[in-house]
Amino acid sequence: MITICNALLGEHGVFYRQFEFLEGLAKGNSSLEVLVNVTRPIADALISHAELENEILFSELDSVMGPSGPASVMRFDHEEIDSGFKNLIETGDLKEFKEKLTVLLEITRVHFMK
Repeated sequence: MITICNALLGEHGVFYRQFEFLEGLAKGNSSLEVLVNVTRPIADALISHAELENEILFSELDSVMGPSGPASVMRFDHEEIDSGFKNLIETGDLKEFKEKLTVLLEITRVHFMK
């Protein structure tokens, strides 16, 4: 039987593959426009994923562990990742985009390991 935890963790696997593809583009000669166009749907999916975790999974954790438990750290991560991707999409410089992308993907991977 599939649980919400298993479904959300399964999405992490898909995100890892998307991150690898995006990093490959960033290491190549892709233009800023291409990178933004590839990043935007990944960012949208991450934001949707975070909303599901916040509303379904973390609300249950809060009821057991309290509002200052581990879910609060995860929500903070979500806010950092969400705002980071929104900021990234607005970046107008290719070099800056690539630098921010590298940092943001690392932050997201660390979050996924929690």
